[in-house]
Amino acid sequence: MSSRVLITGAAGIVGSALWPRLTDTFDLRLLDLRAVADVPAGVDVLVGDINDPDLLADAVRDVSAVIHLAAVPDPAASWTQLVDPNLNGVRSVMAAASAAGTPKVVFASSCHASGLYDVDRVSNVDPSWPARPCCPYGVSKVYGETVGRYFAERTDLRVVNLRIGLAWTRPLGALGLQVWLSPDDMAALFTAAVRADIRYGTYFAASANTRLTWDLTPGMRDLGFFPKDNAEDLAHETDLSIEGPECYRGAV
Repeated sequence: MSSRVLITGAAGIVGSALWPRLTDTFDLRLLDLRAVADVPAGVDVLVGDINDPDLLADAVRDVSAVIHLAAVPDPAASWTQLVDPNLNGVRSVMAAASAAGTPKVVFASSCHASGLYDVDRVSNVDPSWPARPCCPYGVSKVYGETVGRYFAERTDLRVVNLRIGLAWTRPLGALGLQVWLSPDDMAALFTAAVRADIRYGTYFAASANTRLTWDLTPGMRDLGFFPKDNAEDLAHETDLSIEGPECYRGAV
């Protein structure tokens, strides 16, 4: 098996910040519905839908891991908008990876999968607690985590779910100061997840933020991920009037 890593959704917000930081670490193949900009020589790029079986078979061929980011990332999305990209899509990727003998899928889940703990202001939230999605988008991410568990328990595929907070260049609003995941910490976390020798696990993906109410120690223990950045260092230049998504109102 090669050391090549496939990243789906590579042209999205998370993907655009992630893949350039991994070019020195992995041999990359990128996939998105739209063209990925400024790709250096030596990086494979595929354009198309993750629910296209022929395209997906080509995408997962001879890769050692899939970082699955492709999805509609909108907490305000309707159930109908989520079905193909977030439900059918994650199942398609897991099935294709398993059929190709790909050892690992790292699934980009979301804090919305457990968002009601944050809305209720619960402290020290452990990712092993029952999911409490705050919106249909969060439900779609719980579905993806569960599909991953099925494949991890019924096939040879290993699956790591990362519940990502706000993965922006800088924290935005009060919620950002709580759940921000810096670009550098994000790259370190996905690298650790690809390399981790675990069958299945779900972990929070955030930087070492002073205001964070999630438990990051499972990721430290199982993945070897130790975040270095802290949103509090940027608090003095953060506009606290910026509100988070409606389903997260009251979380801070």
